[in-house]
Amino acid sequence: MALTIIIAAAAGAFATVLLGLARQMPTTAARLKGMFPERSPVWYERVDFLLVWIFGTAAACFIYGPENPTQGFVAGLGFVSTIRLTFGEFEGGQSRAIKKLPRGGRVTK
Repeated sequence: MALTIIIAAAAGAFATVLLGLARQMPTTAARLKGMFPERSPVWYERVDFLLVWIFGTAAACFIYGPENPTQGFVAGLGFVSTIRLTFGEFEGGQSRAIKKLPRGGRVTK
C-alpha cells in the first residue's frame, strides 16, 4: 500500500474527528472513564482523539483496502464515523440516533 493512500486515509480520519467534535458526535470518552477513572477531562478528549484517529486510519486501510488516495480519504471518513457511532456515547449515555426513535422503535410518517 502506498504512503499517499495511508496519508489520505489519515487525512479523512482527521477531518471526521474534527468535524465530529464540532458537531458533538458521540465519543469514546465515557468508555475511557470506565477504564481509566480519575483523569482530567482534557486527557479523555486527547486520548479519544488519538485512539479514534490512529485506529480509524489503520482499520480503514486494512479493512477497506483502498487502491488510490481518493478511496483512502473516503475510507478514513467512513471508518471513523462508524467507530464514533458504534462505540461512542454522548455524556448522557445514549446515541443521538437512538434518542430520535419514537417509542416502540418504529418510524412513522
